[in-house]
Amino acid sequence: SGQHAEIARRYEDGGYAWHLIDLQSRNGSFVKVEFIRLRDGDELILGKSAFSFEDPRGSTPRFVEVGNQPRVLKFKSEDFWIGRDRKRCDPTLSDDPLLDQKHVRVHRSKERWCVTAAPSKNGVWARVDEVKLNNGTKFLLGEQRFQILVP
Repeated sequence: SGQHAEIARRYEDGGYAWHLIDLQSRNGSFVKVEFIRLRDGDELILGKSAFSFEDPRGSTPRFVEVGNQPRVLKFKSEDFWIGRDRKRCDPTLSDDPLLDQKHVRVHRSKERWCVTAAPSKNGVWARVDEVKLNNGTKFLLGEQRFQILVP
């Protein structure tokens, strides 16, 4: 996008804080997360693919790949792994070299679906409209990765 996102400094709670604000970009702005409680419509990047979380009432939750020929990853239990390992993960994305063998755990906690990232180089990225940036926060704009370092 010509104007993808902005980083703004705001005065709050007696000090200044930095915020990443998506400017309604087509591909979105993402932050690297270790844990997230999912809401219907949340978008995550796992490996090389973006997925939208769908939690229809009365039906099985799932991740639907964003794109022309979307894959659907149906939730088969209340605690499972997604990754490349066919024995320990279901569903698997064995064709994605950016995923670890066990990349992300999906589970229910307090009536909400959650994602917990396994330690990995590529991690899990969540789409944001706006987020407060802490020292060391990693974010993704298009195909470029950034990390904010605040003295």
